[in-house]
Amino acid sequence: MLKKVYDKKNIEDACVYIKDAVFNKMFSQSLEYMTPARGTFNIAHTGMLIPESHEIFVCASNCLRGVILTAGELHRMNRFSTIEVKQNMLYDGSMEYEIIDGVKDIINKLDYKPRAILLYFSCLHHFMGIDIDMIMQNIKNENEGIDFIDCYMNPTLRKSGITPDENMRMRLYRLLKEQELMDNVVAFVGNDLKMDEDCELVKILEKNNMEIKEIHRCKNYDMYKSLSKAKYYIVTYNSAKKAGKDMEERLNGKSIYMSNSFDYDEIEKELGEMCEILNIKNFDKEYYENMRKKCDEKLKSLKELIGDRKISVDYTFTNRILSFCKLLLNRGFNVDRIYADSFIEDDKEDFYYIKNKYGNVKIYKTSSPYMQYIDDLEEKENYLAIGQKAAFFTKTNNFVNVIEGGGFFGFSGILKIIELMEDAYKNEKEMLSLISIKGLGCEECIL
Repeated sequence: MLKKVYDKKNIEDACVYIKDAVFNKMFSQSLEYMTPARGTFNIAHTGMLIPESHEIFVCASNCLRGVILTAGELHRMNRFSTIEVKQNMLYDGSMEYEIIDGVKDIINKLDYKPRAILLYFSCLHHFMGIDIDMIMQNIKNENEGIDFIDCYMNPTLRKSGITPDENMRMRLYRLLKEQELMDNVVAFVGNDLKMDEDCELVKILEKNNMEIKEIHRCKNYDMYKSLSKAKYYIVTYNSAKKAGKDMEERLNGKSIYMSNSFDYDEIEKELGEMCEILNIKNFDKEYYENMRKKCDEKLKSLKELIGDRKISVDYTFTNRILSFCKLLLNRGFNVDRIYADSFIEDDKEDFYYIKNKYGNVKIYKTSSPYMQYIDDLEEKENYLAIGQKAAFFTKTNNFVNVIEGGGFFGFSGILKIIELMEDAYKNEKEMLSLISIKGLGCEECIL
């Protein structure tokens, strides 16, 4: 007898009204599902941001497929190599020496000499307890003129301790060495995408003759190394906070965390605090009053355009997803669904605000296997989606195709997102083909 493996009850296990939810205790841990929305960066994309560098992944063949596809889709196979782990290497004591010999062989066969090599170890090396320090020291001794850094592809640590994403953003700057700090130099740290040139953050720094450094602006390895001259490290993405603190401890600069909020007061407060730390002049009050007014006018116009069209938002769009939803909800937008397994601590206050005032907003667990069948069990409606996962789950071609904040920040960022929402409402996109592109925007950032 055939038995139905999914029904309404299963979907309820993957969905909760925010009024019934407890912050970051919405869902239990279980078997997980991954959507075909592939726009966010992985560790191979992030490592490619270092110019004149070469990546070497040491892993079993089944795990290598994903990162090989990443390099291939970016047309950067010339900057990517692999060392395949064979079964005998797990028990015959040859692992360390196979890696050392493999790295040597790869370097000898390259048609160029990389300035830096990122050597990626995997979870099986963690389980085996191999001597990574010995491996790194050996290959450094044999290859003068090349900088080496150990990186980690360890998905088993995704939900405990420092995550692979946080670790990779730290390793991205570990090749920097201590230099004399320059008071007028600021570095944006940890963003996968280049900071938008039009945002208040950039404009304030430029207005005060501060030199801005950013990995996306580095055309060669020497420019990358000069990042360590920055006295201040500005971090706008939560998963890069540890990278900023690590640089602060190693290079003696000052890490400044500015959460990518959509709240007017919070934006103005953070920009003001940054100006105080850097001892530079902020925009005057009139500027911020005009920007607040402009954002409100644009939001009002957008609301008149889209009316009560249901809106779905997912966490890949921005790490301050609840701050963004609060902005829309308070201006009458019909935000109906939020796709997120958890939220960052910065959004806790916004979570309880929405919970108390807009309790019927639904939160969906994106990694629940039952999300594959949601179309079969829920009424089909035409959504305006913000983010790739939201577009996939609501099966809409009207969506904003932005990942990880898009490089936007502050009032200018809000205005640009409003424009993207207006365009998404008016013009359909080929959703399934667009969300299949890995590392959205990465190819534009790497050399």
